[in-house]
Amino acid sequence: MATPLRKRSDGIQTMAVVKKFARAELDKYGAVKFNLDRVLEKSGVSRSSVYHHFGSRDGLIATVEVERGLEDTLKEMEVLRTFLLSSDKFEQVMGYIEIALNADDDKAARLRRRRQVALVAASEHNKALAASLANAQSRGTAHLAETLQMMKDRGIINPSLPLMGAAAAFQSLLIGRIYADITGEDQSEWVQAALVSIRAMLES
Repeated sequence: MATPLRKRSDGIQTMAVVKKFARAELDKYGAVKFNLDRVLEKSGVSRSSVYHHFGSRDGLIATVEVERGLEDTLKEMEVLRTFLLSSDKFEQVMGYIEIALNADDDKAARLRRRRQVALVAASEHNKALAASLANAQSRGTAHLAETLQMMKDRGIINPSLPLMGAAAAFQSLLIGRIYADITGEDQSEWVQAALVSIRAMLES
């Protein structure tokens, strides 16, 4: 009889194989034309196993989208890091952040935030999706904390609170922007309020 550890290892392997072929399917056909039968055939994994790990076809798609979205987010965070580390003054940093916040107010950004909230809700009933979201959140927070540490080492910012805490608060502020999105109104006042919070975190 397989030990619990062996079963867990086999389960992780199975999920990795399924996600590999599911991602290829998504890249080629998109979510609407995503064909689970093709994924099953190419991966050699049973339908019952996929449903056990991901809950449903939509659960599998959502899990893969989270991981793909994480890759895109980390690339964007690298660009932001480059801009922030090119600064040598705190006010210049705040200027870059203000530009980024204003740029994150288009239709695509609002749809992305809605999708993130929907994924969090869906993860309540999908362990694989919940794990992917937790991993994405942890890696994003760690990356931002590293950027803050680099800025602190250069004397650009001088936060007194733990950097991981500051990074997590920064990210929660951004996803919380969904409340401002709902009204569909101009968000310039939200941006100014957010800047006050960010300034307090970075120069306290």
